[in-house]
Amino acid sequence: MITPLKNNLLIEVYKASSVFEMLDENQTEKGKVLAVGPLVDSVNKGDEIIFKSYALDKFEDGDDKYYILSEDDVKGIYA
Repeated sequence: MITPLKNNLLIEVYKASSVFEMLDENQTEKGKVLAVGPLVDSVNKGDEIIFKSYALDKFEDGDDKYYILSEDDVKGIYA
């Protein structure tokens, strides 16, 4: 697994539930935190978060897709 650096998060992004959500670039996305960097204070591994879709850095390693997000771009945590 990838270990995020600084205040970054490794996340799994949940799929959009409709075509309209996929077309809306400003929509809020939902995902699950898989790993956190050493400087992350307010988010923990396993948290479900919301964030803006434009903030993701996406990359692939074989068949695996990974997404990195800065803690600063997290808009909320589901309780």
